[in-house]
Amino acid sequence: MHIFKAKTSCQDCTKKEMQKFLNYTSKLNSRPFKLTGLSALEPKQESHLANLTGRQRQALITAYSLGYYDVPRKVSSEEVSRHLNMDKSTFVEYLRKAERKIVVQVIAK
Repeated sequence: MHIFKAKTSCQDCTKKEMQKFLNYTSKLNSRPFKLTGLSALEPKQESHLANLTGRQRQALITAYSLGYYDVPRKVSSEEVSRHLNMDKSTFVEYLRKAERKIVVQVIAK
């Protein structure tokens, strides 16, 4: 079972945005999960995530939440890209750019 905290980019989610989120989570019904909270996705300035674009942050956090970084992987890049409603190549590009920015930040310190 995946346990994760969902994050959203809105401060005051509208009914439409909340419905979009619920539709997204309904696609996860083939994989058990437990939603532990919902909070704004606005990283603190000192966070490595602060230097990522919104799409890079979304790709990275979704990949992590769905088990892409688990060993062995729980989902493939193709599965994550479907959850995000984007082409696999687009997802992989966002993810690689996000990973590169974070690796540079960590190694450069």
